[in-house]
Amino acid sequence: MSAIRLHLSTPAAWHAAPLRRILPAIFTASVSACAHASPFAHDMQLAHERGDEGFLYMAHPPSGKWIGRECQLRVPAQRPLPEPLAPDRADPLLSVLVFGSVSAASASIVGGVRNVQVFQNWRWWWINMPVDDGELRRPPRLGVQVFHPAADAPRNRMAEPMEVFELPRIDALPPQAWSDWAGPSSIRAGHQAWHTEVHRRADTTSPPPGPGFPFEVRCRAGLWDTPFRRQARR
Repeated sequence: MSAIRLHLSTPAAWHAAPLRRILPAIFTASVSACAHASPFAHDMQLAHERGDEGFLYMAHPPSGKWIGRECQLRVPAQRPLPEPLAPDRADPLLSVLVFGSVSAASASIVGGVRNVQVFQNWRWWWINMPVDDGELRRPPRLGVQVFHPAADAPRNRMAEPMEVFELPRIDALPPQAWSDWAGPSSIRAGHQAWHTEVHRRADTTSPPPGPGFPFEVRCRAGLWDTPFRRQARR
């Protein structure tokens, strides 16, 4: 497979060229070098982050933009949540994790878990996720779990069941189109719920009942300036 490179005369020319003219050229070169046909719908393609070099991230050549997964997480205001959600010098009491094939990491919540928005009797948070070639295997999962400190020993925490969400494929809808709101697809019990979910272990007991007023999630393929964020840093 021959490498295809984008040539600009000088580094200064690179910075001077308008972003909207450069990105489609990068995407065209990267995609041509990576694959003959994309397995993704709605003109989404994997492309190298720098011309024909670097890691593969999702791109949208028609717009000259990259694709990032944007999710909104919401819960009814009636559901009791601890306050504050992120105590000083302690772990957050609202855990939001992104699960890959064999990994788990804290979700990138805009402003952190304390940045709670309230709208029409819902509390909600905004989550951003870069989309790389892991999307070829399966979309990530989202795990949400609430902890409550014991009144007599705040460091001892009671764990509510973890609510696990199977996120839609990044190309399920065109860019900027939101999926429907969806509740959890499964429930995991206990403080080690995250570990059980990482390894996709079958529960040996009956699934615990889900919390009252469950969380809901919806997602879309957002158009970003870079593979990592919606707007490039100025």
